[in-house]
Amino acid sequence: MYALFSHNKQPLFKPYALCCMFWFDRFVQLKNFACNTLLLIVFFLFNTTYNQAQDFTNIRKAKPIAISGSVGLRLGFYHSNIENPYYPNAAFTLTGSPTLSVYGVAMPFSFLFSNQQSATFGQPFNQYGVSPTYKWATAHIGYRNLVYSKYGMAGYQMLGAGLELNPGKWRIAFCNGRLKKMSWLGIDSVSGVNNLNYQRTATAGMLRYGSNKQFVMVHFLAGKDHLGNFPKEVMQSSGVLPAANWVMGLGFKTPLFLKGLSFESESAISYYTYDVTASKNDSIEKSRLPFSGLLTKLYQQNTTTSFYTAIDGKLNYTHKKGFQTYCQYRRIDPNYVSMGAYYTQGDLVNLLYGFAMPLYHQKVRIAASIGHQHDNLNQKRKATSVRWIGSANASYTTTHVGVDISYYNYSSDQQPTITRYADSLRITQTSQTFNCSPRYQWSNTHSFHQIQLTIARNTVLDRGQISFNGTDGRKLISQTVGMYYNGSLTKEHLQYHAGTNYTDLNDQSGYAYKSLGMDIGINQTWLKDRLSASMNGGVYQTYQTNTKSTNHTLTLSGGYKITKKIQSDLMLMYNDAPGISSITNLPIGIREWRADINLVYSF
Repeated sequence: MYALFSHNKQPLFKPYALCCMFWFDRFVQLKNFACNTLLLIVFFLFNTTYNQAQDFTNIRKAKPIAISGSVGLRLGFYHSNIENPYYPNAAFTLTGSPTLSVYGVAMPFSFLFSNQQSATFGQPFNQYGVSPTYKWATAHIGYRNLVYSKYGMAGYQMLGAGLELNPGKWRIAFCNGRLKKMSWLGIDSVSGVNNLNYQRTATAGMLRYGSNKQFVMVHFLAGKDHLGNFPKEVMQSSGVLPAANWVMGLGFKTPLFLKGLSFESESAISYYTYDVTASKNDSIEKSRLPFSGLLTKLYQQNTTTSFYTAIDGKLNYTHKKGFQTYCQYRRIDPNYVSMGAYYTQGDLVNLLYGFAMPLYHQKVRIAASIGHQHDNLNQKRKATSVRWIGSANASYTTTHVGVDISYYNYSSDQQPTITRYADSLRITQTSQTFNCSPRYQWSNTHSFHQIQLTIARNTVLDRGQISFNGTDGRKLISQTVGMYYNGSLTKEHLQYHAGTNYTDLNDQSGYAYKSLGMDIGINQTWLKDRLSASMNGGVYQTYQTNTKSTNHTLTLSGGYKITKKIQSDLMLMYNDAPGISSITNLPIGIREWRADINLVYSF
């Protein structure tokens, strides 16, 4: 590295030389960016690999090359009386988001220059892929997130190729590719985790026949980790074992004997081998694995192979007048896993029932649901959690009057299965939420007005402390009341609003928090909406543990559309907080002013 100072500590480079170095570095970045982009565009033209679905049925009508997007310049000014301001006194930012389209396939780019951070560039070729479509055939090439089933191939990103055919009522899909890239970064010095990944590949397919109202579907997934060239001692010391997975499933939906009544279900069984290098014992595997005869021909198993099941079903009834009811069941084994899914929540049984119905010529609508869920299906956990979830909603709407009412209840009860953990694992919690929002509105050809009242109450009860202190546990209550008004004048292009809200939060321990605030705003446009101006202001007071805080805010903004492609905006903001505010979390005595000027060119 070259010295920037001589022995007498005088700079060897003049300030303008440093400036030239800065812009030369930016030029090099731009040159590299342009060269890489050009190469990638050529690669795109010949290989058609970008992360987008493209229909080539009408490709002749599409433009060969088109460029669109925007470029913006922002100038920011900030002043505050605090010692270490949150923003610089002056800042500029130049941003751009051009989009190159080749025969209708969009390739978005982005860049940013600022005196507050390093220049950045963005381009869409880090992970690329395309799904060209011609009539009822679609090909998937490159990086794709394909979904065949929520229990099999469920959107895990794959680098590979696939084909999907949709002739008539048929849907035939198949894909093959890489799910994980082989890598080894050694052992993390902080966490001690061995960062080793085997290359993981998978093949998946799906066959479906029918429509959205009635269909039958089968799917499968076969995934495997490849050992690669990892040294044997590295594999043994890492604790990361190469795995394999085979998933097969069935799904269907069918109408039943009553019009509007239908049943749909999806199920899957997953065979997972945790170590493909382990020994094999056919007699043991045939005795404990279902479908072992079929499995032997399709999938290599050994002593580390386990199987898991997942199933769900839904009985649904819909009446032509709008009444709907359903009953849904779901069961997923503990440790259920599929290499085609990022995560599947297992160890649960869930039962849900609900209904919705309109009344009085669609003016009233009510809906409700109740659900029950529990875990610890194999009785190996130290505690079993039971959850009840209920909700109810009602709404009434007419020309002038409307009201929305909702109630939500959630309770969780965790019961220990081992006596010595009875005190530490016993948890009982209940949460209830009630909301009511009546409103009244009136309008004519010249104006619109609406007044709305909002009332909310939330109660959280934790009874887990009963066995410790003999009390009823902790009870936290939150109540909120708000009144809001919105209005507009059509001819004057004027909108205005005002509102006030009050919040009260307390519990049995004596903790108390109160907040009272009000705000007002107005917005108007002129010259056929080319010129606009707005003003918003508010006052907020908070009370917490004998501390009072008051906060004032004022924002003025305006915009002018210079041409069809050039838009300018101005924003002025003032904020003060004489005391410590729980809303803004600002220090005592702060006063700040901020101004932003924006200029955007769209093309």
